Amino acid sequence: MNEWKFNTINYTAIYDTTSIVVDNAVSSTTTTESESESSWNKAIKEAEQELLEFDLEFNSKSDNDKHSNRAIMPSCLLPDNKRMDKLIKKLLIDAENRQWQEQNYTHTRTTNRKSNMLLPLPVLNMGMPKAGSSSLYEYFACIGLKTTHYERNQNEFEGICMRDAARVGFPPLKTCAPQVEALMQMDIAKPFGFGGKSKSMSTSKKRDECFFPQLSLLEEIHQESSQATFIINFRPIHDWIKSVEEWSALLLRFSICHLPNLPFDVPSRLLVNQKKNGNRTAKVIVDQMMIQFFCSHVIHLRNFVNQHPSHTLIELDLYDSNKTQYVLDMIFQNQQQQPKVCWKQANKSNKS
Repeated sequence: MNEWKFNTINYTAIYDTTSIVVDNAVSSTTTTESESESSWNKAIKEAEQELLEFDLEFNSKSDNDKHSNRAIMPSCLLPDNKRMDKLIKKLLIDAENRQWQEQNYTHTRTTNRKSNMLLPLPVLNMGMPKAGSSSLYEYFACIGLKTTHYERNQNEFEGICMRDAARVGFPPLKTCAPQVEALMQMDIAKPFGFGGKSKSMSTSKKRDECFFPQLSLLEEIHQESSQATFIINFRPIHDWIKSVEEWSALLLRFSICHLPNLPFDVPSRLLVNQKKNGNRTAKVIVDQMMIQFFCSHVIHLRNFVNQHPSHTLIELDLYDSNKTQYVLDMIFQNQQQQPKVCWKQANKSNKS
């Protein structure tokens, strides 16, 4: 597990005649795990380059062009639908071949529902809060998998347990989620000073209980469960940022968590300056930082799966219900004569 600190480059925000210089992040690590350090540095640089190229292309288009075609968005902000189509096709062919071999060589046919799934368990949601994790929880619980989400179906927060297990060399999944087949929100964002009671558990204001396994424990998860299936939801990036801003001070909590690809406390300080100065300059910069945060996470995750092909990454569009249901059903309800209708957008509100 990595303990991260931040080197700095400067952002300058202009408020009328006042310049406010804040720190932006280029991550480095205090540990000797140089591979993890370089993987984040690489992802952050790739995100910067992709977003820069996008800005140049985006600004050259007319207003109508900007909003008429999602294809002009950076690839790190959209699910890779072409890759998903190829994946489904390959998985179905592989399933047909296995079935043919069973019938012709072993004269048996697998009827166990979980054995007919096209990808192995466990399934881990590697996406961000406010990007459809509740919808994923409802789906996997509906099809009968032992599923957890934040505080649901567990006695303690998985993210904190996984952090502490990794620190002492214990396997995070087996230690903190034994027998769980689908982990749909592992992360917790309750930094120092933000404790409190939830429905079934509580956190302390005197402890830093903020940790994102999908950012900091990829290698440990791989070492323990080398075939675990990863899944991530996408939604329009500004919808996601708005939801994070409006949901229980989540953007502030993100800001003061020690995350490997987000500058510590900078977004929150910028927003405080915005309120004091009464213009939107800080908001523009905060949005840019959150876009880069999300983009670098996606790139980091895709790079990791490319380097560890025993894992499969499922990429879904939260707002494309038909495609998402098709992908999930093909993979996890394959060969079911009457698949359950389990996909819906849960926890939906004006602020979701």
